[in-house]
Amino acid sequence: MRSKKTIEKLIHTLHDTTTPEMDRNILTDVAKAMNNKKTPSAHPPNAWRIIMKSRITKLAAAAVIIVAILLSITLLDKSVTQAYAIDQTIQACKNMRFIYFEYYTPSHRKMKEAWLEYDDRGQIKNVRVNWHWGGGKEAVQIWKQGKTQNWTKHSKKLLLFDDKIFTGKVVGFAQRYDPARAIETIQEMEKEGKVKIKIDEPSNKTCPIILTAIWEPNTFIYERYWPQMKEVFSIDQSTKLVKAIETYELEDGQYLDQGAWEYPDYNKAFDSKIFSLEDELPADVEIIDMMALDIGLEQGDMTNEQIAIKLVREFFKALIAKDYKAAIKLFYHESATEEDDIRKVLENSHVLRIISIDKTFPPPPHPTRGLLGVSCILEIEKDGQVVRWEPNDVFVGRVIGHPNRWTVNSFQDYR
Repeated sequence: MRSKKTIEKLIHTLHDTTTPEMDRNILTDVAKAMNNKKTPSAHPPNAWRIIMKSRITKLAAAAVIIVAILLSITLLDKSVTQAYAIDQTIQACKNMRFIYFEYYTPSHRKMKEAWLEYDDRGQIKNVRVNWHWGGGKEAVQIWKQGKTQNWTKHSKKLLLFDDKIFTGKVVGFAQRYDPARAIETIQEMEKEGKVKIKIDEPSNKTCPIILTAIWEPNTFIYERYWPQMKEVFSIDQSTKLVKAIETYELEDGQYLDQGAWEYPDYNKAFDSKIFSLEDELPADVEIIDMMALDIGLEQGDMTNEQIAIKLVREFFKALIAKDYKAAIKLFYHESATEEDDIRKVLENSHVLRIISIDKTFPPPPHPTRGLLGVSCILEIEKDGQVVRWEPNDVFVGRVIGHPNRWTVNSFQDYR
């Protein structure tokens, strides 16, 4: 309710001039009118005609009307709930040091789970990602301040490497799927015109707020080709915390479901052992120090497209010459690191001649480590005959631990 001083000021703003005594009388009448709760009679007199015949009652009526309007506005203001703003989620996640989340495929099979730990300055300290590909294939990746361990369980191989580019991707991963940083990222991208944001806040408070972000092509994740993407954030109305992020890819005019990240727990401290493989590795695991491997072709000043084409040409020239030692140096796949295993694969390729190797193409929607495809037309020997072969899955990429070197990562005859 407005104070008497406020009402008194309103009275003084009226055009008619009154005396101090009249002001006090009007103020008293207004106060009585505001506190009067008696039920009116069934046949009231024409009060408005009576009021309008008296200057004092006319002023009092005007003051009552003004006060009623102001009271209505005040009550209306109190009844309006503050609309959701992105900063509310950022504030709700402020100072959280532990984030756990899970990734589910469109069929709702859990494919990944991740643990992110930040230090007291808000910098990434530890990251662990468990991969569940199905069919008994699983892997664990642990990142600690720039150093990475990649344990492929089904092949019993542990790769050790230190790669600044990979570290950048780990940080990018956190920016994309740590909820607070994901929200901050789309805010920044919206300012740059790369993302369009829409917020739907239902009146039913048990339903989540829906924040939709539309990503322009090639902006969703850096250093990789992506079509237009859509993310749908489900945000709890009471806590303002993100509960899920659904991802969709635009294909032929339709958004196709690519899966969802879910956030069951917030800021629950992890057991420090989660970021160590010491108690998990089997005795017969093969440890490979990627920093010590002499593999790949140096990129130097070449563009990505130039190094990709040159690498594939050198690789197939080595196969044609049956120089398997040179070919092995240019070929790498984490599932086959032993020279004898790779040699068996390459000896079965039977490449006779290069017809053309002239361009690169975007990789599939979800390649690993940002591979780049290379278009090739070759002649090979197959079943005793010379045939034309156009492999559609010759992919090259940077060597982890050696970001300036590239290797062939896969081609059709590789099994």
